[in-house]
Amino acid sequence: MHLKKVRVTDIIAAEYQIRFNTIDKEIDSLSRSIHKNGLLCPHAVTVKKNKFVLVLGHRRLEAVKKKNSIVLKAI
Repeated sequence: MHLKKVRVTDIIAAEYQIRFNTIDKEIDSLSRSIHKNGLLCPHAVTVKKNKFVLVLGHRRLEAVKKKNSIVLKAI
């Protein structure tokens, strides 16, 4: 297992998501935390049809997008 840099635009959400309702206030708080402390837990992705499909970290991805990040670390 190794970390790789992945462009945010190359990540698509999995068809299944456990959390359907995401509260903007929670995402804003998570986004501030990531900006202050960094991403403590990398996103988990798998490759499907030349895209990275997000397995774990849907809320973190939304939080990273709010900060207009271009690249993130994933396993």
